[in-house]
Amino acid sequence: VGGPAVNKLAEKFLGMTADQYRATYKGGEAVLKVVTNGGKVALVAAGYHADDTRRAALVLANFDSFALETTEQIVRGTSLNVADITVS
Repeated sequence: VGGPAVNKLAEKFLGMTADQYRATYKGGEAVLKVVTNGGKVALVAAGYHADDTRRAALVLANFDSFALETTEQIVRGTSLNVADITVS
């Protein structure tokens, strides 16, 4: 959990540095990404800001309310209200 600026494993699994992450995503966005980790699978939840990461965690906690259909999803929102969060 956390973006490449604060989590070196996120940097490794996302394949981008903190600067590259900031160039790809913007405030109000987070990424949920399923990655392989040797013979295991890991899930990265990385937000642009702390609240963006919290929104990604809310999506995971309320997964039945969202269509999580691919191995990489973008979480967007402006609040921590599940009704205000979108996933694509």
